[in-house]
Amino acid sequence: MRKYFLIFLFPALNVSLALAATGQVDLSSVPDIATPQNLSGAESVTNWINNFYQFALIGGVFLAVGVITWAGFRYALAAGNPSTQSDARDQILQALLGLILLFGAFLILYAVNPGLVNLELEGLNNVYVPGGNNGGGGIGTGSSTYTGGGGEFGGGGAGGNWGGLTDAQVRQIFGQNNIGIKSGAGAAVVDGLQQSIVNAVVDLKRNCNCNITITEGTGNHPQDNPAATYTHTHGYKVDIRLDASLDSYITNNFTYVGVRSDGAAQYLAPNGAVYAREHNHWDVVSRS
Repeated sequence: MRKYFLIFLFPALNVSLALAATGQVDLSSVPDIATPQNLSGAESVTNWINNFYQFALIGGVFLAVGVITWAGFRYALAAGNPSTQSDARDQILQALLGLILLFGAFLILYAVNPGLVNLELEGLNNVYVPGGNNGGGGIGTGSSTYTGGGGEFGGGGAGGNWGGLTDAQVRQIFGQNNIGIKSGAGAAVVDGLQQSIVNAVVDLKRNCNCNITITEGTGNHPQDNPAATYTHTHGYKVDIRLDASLDSYITNNFTYVGVRSDGAAQYLAPNGAVYAREHNHWDVVSRS
């Protein structure tokens, strides 16, 4: 009787000790099935699935070990009772087959592709879609690589619905980032600014932490080329009031790219925005 007891208890002890030695039993990863509303985003979903799978795997191992241990006791204590011993042998066999299937499936999936047992989804970046169908156009023929004729970027299609953010949306974004907008006489018009130029100004504020005041956005600009795309009128440009700390930051941290046809020195920011130093403001354009 003792011999049979040890024979059937030995696999159970081996599995239990192996789990303890590898430290793979982590009950802190048990998924919270009762409160799925706490999950947010693709990463949380994949983490939940991974945790559930690992918990189910550990639970299956312990269940099989428990069955093998209990069946071993039954077999050892059922000396002289062939029916009970046969039933105990069947339980042990089924538990062992379960373990083989459990780990066999894991090993097969891992051999095919380790990603199948370790789900990961990359985060998705925000995508901005312009408000209208802008006609295509290349960079113009100004005196600098970054300028078009008359100081504007190259010609684009005409007559599209340029869209852009509303006045309230722009003011909310700028207000949250402590960016000023000129008010009173000659107040800046910001209705219709494109998301790209708004992002460029916010990026400048966060990196420079300078005083930034928008003196003009989409207001009346008769000098804009009607055939050009990246203009004040279409919401791709803003004017920023000169400021000593801001001026120093732009000239020292951005790349000098020559002068426009009107003689304004230009500086290229890492995010692609171009800052042209005019007589009383920075003329900023973003095409991204």
